[in-house]
Amino acid sequence: MQNRYIQLAILALITLIFGWASLAYPFGPDQGVFAQIGRTILQGGLPIRDAFDVKPPVIYLLYALAEGMFGPNLWSIRVLDLLAVFLTSTCLLNIFKDRRQGLTAAALYPVVYFICFSYPDTAQTESFSNLFCTRRGGRLAGHPYENNERSADHPAPRHGVSSLTQIALAISDWRPCAGCGHVPLVLGTRFGWHYL
Repeated sequence: MQNRYIQLAILALITLIFGWASLAYPFGPDQGVFAQIGRTILQGGLPIRDAFDVKPPVIYLLYALAEGMFGPNLWSIRVLDLLAVFLTSTCLLNIFKDRRQGLTAAALYPVVYFICFSYPDTAQTESFSNLFCTRRGGRLAGHPYENNERSADHPAPRHGVSSLTQIALAISDWRPCAGCGHVPLVLGTRFGWHYL
């Protein structure tokens, strides 16, 4: 259990080191629209009816929540983005039976997220959906500390990870992403993952 707290502290530290600067990011075009629709919600309006954009309504609710909690600041949604990145990386710990593989994938997620994306690419719908997809991938894989038959080589966790972040375990093979997910690079196939 103490080892688990150390892993969480490491992930929090990595997320803060690489994500701290994101608190100073300005809004990109999408974030401005999301924030305006979130403000409309806080003023009693409804998405689609009173303010329109093509994204699912949950993103507007997150922007409304951020503005309601922290005020109308550019950094308010970035706090929720940092939290989502941290929680996504903690969920990645649960996908792998091998704790070292899980910690590697979990530590790479915030690094890749904050290095590969600039301000218009963060705090997006896909950024927040990664958390829920990762959680689902963890459930498909089963908890790593239980004695079960699933492992990182089992198809369920592989497909769970492919649908959530496109991150593998090692920087052994760089190649462009071939589809879904928010991270545009695949970072490896060392552990037998044929498609991510």
